Amino acid sequence: MSQPGSLAYFKLIGAMFMWGGTWIAGRIVAQEVPAPMLAAAFRFLIAGMALGGFALLTEGALPRPADGREWAVVSGLAITGIFLYAVCFFYGLRYIPAGRGALVVALNPVVVALVAWLIGRSATKTLSPLAATLYASLIGALLLAVMAIVQGDITVADWSWRVWASVFFLAICGTALGFTWFADGVRLMGAARASAFINLVPVFAVLQAAVLLGERLAYAVLAGGALVVAGVWLTTRTPSENPA
Repeated sequence: MSQPGSLAYFKLIGAMFMWGGTWIAGRIVAQEVPAPMLAAAFRFLIAGMALGGFALLTEGALPRPADGREWAVVSGLAITGIFLYAVCFFYGLRYIPAGRGALVVALNPVVVALVAWLIGRSATKTLSPLAATLYASLIGALLLAVMAIVQGDITVADWSWRVWASVFFLAICGTALGFTWFADGVRLMGAARASAFINLVPVFAVLQAAVLLGERLAYAVLAGGALVVAGVWLTTRTPSENPA
């Protein structure tokens, strides 16, 4: 694997900054919208449309799953990574601060490494990661819309500009752009090294929550954030080549 350039690091750090911001945007939606599943459906519908446009520009077409196995992979991503994630994300942020909620992403590097190993063994021959996320987002948006209809209270006329701004941020920055930047990092560094950057998400989330939501920022949190940054730097710096 070729050594990643500075652009790869920029994209990964930028993706983590945007993913940190999703906790703030999600907190706003969860606090202001009585039934947030419709907002979640809009998020992934808009994200799917953005990813579709990006796929057309970069790949020239929208590759479809080739067989039932690939559709099963995409459907599994939609159910777990989109639908269940959105339910836990929005309802969890009703009860806990955004900065504290973001701490759970410390589990993500391990999960990403395991999933990358499993998908590497079983998944796609013709379907790119971007296209897989596109279809998963659209299927997930459909599932979330059905849940929103069942729950009721789906009028959007009362949504504030803060809610709409949060939904578009979640869709464009948190999903479409964040994914494509992270996927580039995975391509250049590998899943294990790129996923180490996910440890920066809570750091960015805590800082943004303090600035935008007025959440408390203790000195211990700042010290912990500094340790996280140092750990990510030590983990992801380019290793020296082994002697012959």
